[in-house]
Parts: sequence; C-alpha cells; structure tokens
Amino acid sequence: MAFLTGAILIMDYVFSNAAVARSFTTYLGTAIGVSAESKWRITTRESSVLNMILTALHIIFIMFVIIMGFWRGDSKNFTEPSDPTRPSGFFPFGASGMFNGAALVYLSYIGYDAVSTLAEEVKNPVTDIPIGVTAFVILVTVLYCLMATSMSMLLPYDLICCLGRDAIDTISRVNSILNAPEEH
Repeated sequence: MAFLTGAILIMDYVFSNAAVARSFTTYLGTAIGVSAESKWRITTRESSVLNMILTALHIIFIMFVIIMGFWRGDSKNFTEPSDPTRPSGFFPFGASGMFNGAALVYLSYIGYDAVSTLAEEVKNPVTDIPIGVTAFVILVTVLYCLMATSMSMLLPYDLICCLGRDAIDTISRVNSILNAPEEH
C-alpha cells in the first residue's frame, strides 16, 4: 500500500508539473516572440538554476509587498471597509470567516511532504529533515502573516477580494495609495 501511495504522489507531481511547465513555456514563448519549443529545452542543471532565480524573485516580490504595506499602509484598513454597508470591525465575519480563510491558506501548505524525498541527500536525515521542514513551515507561516497584514494595511478587506474580478481597478487604487503624498 505504501508503494502505491508513493507512486500516486510521484505521478501527481510529475503530471501537474509537466502540465504547468508546458503551458507556461508556450505562454512565455508567445509573449516574447519565440515559438520554437526546441529552443526551450534545458538541462537539469539549467532548470535548477532557473528555479533558484525564480524563487529569489518570488521572495523579493513578497518582501517588497510586505515593506510597502508597512511603510505606506494605513492601520484603519483593519477595521473600516471601503463600503460602509459591509460589516466592519477587526473580525467582521466571525469564526466562520476565519475558518473559510484558513481553509484557503491550508492549500498552500501542500507539498512539504516532498522534502522527505531529500532524505538520501542529507548527512543526518533523522534530525535534519524534521528541523528543515519545521523551520520552513515556520518561515512560510511568518511570511504569510506578514503578507496578509501588509495587504490589509494597503487596502480594506472588501477591496482585496476584488483582485481576481477587477484587478485593474484594484491595482490603480493601490497605485494611488502608494503615490499619495506622505502626511507628516
């Protein structure tokens, strides 16, 4: 049974990563005007370097949002929605709203089990793997909390939900907040 579970996990990772890589490669090639797919074939070493570069860019972006949120954000956004007809206060949707939000964030913690495949790579897997996974989960949790706090300081909660539906309007509002003159 363990073999079957492991095989299913590996197939899940392979198929999902292949699908994302295939569609992203086509999208990126079209965006920059390179349509020959053979030009996009890279080695494992090149893929590893690209993965590290993209991860570094992702972390830089997250840190940028966190810094801008704390620097230019407004703490009144924690309690005052932009639309006065919506619930206000620090906990506007109560426990059910908190659990709904936690359920969404829970999906971001999927994948830490992949670290167990690194057991052959480390010198002392019995202690290094649990320490690494625990430290990484704590780091990601802290970053998520800082990101949520900074986003809530940049925009009231009822505008953050519009990112998927009305992104241009939301981005222009963030831009107007960031370009607003500082109050002294």
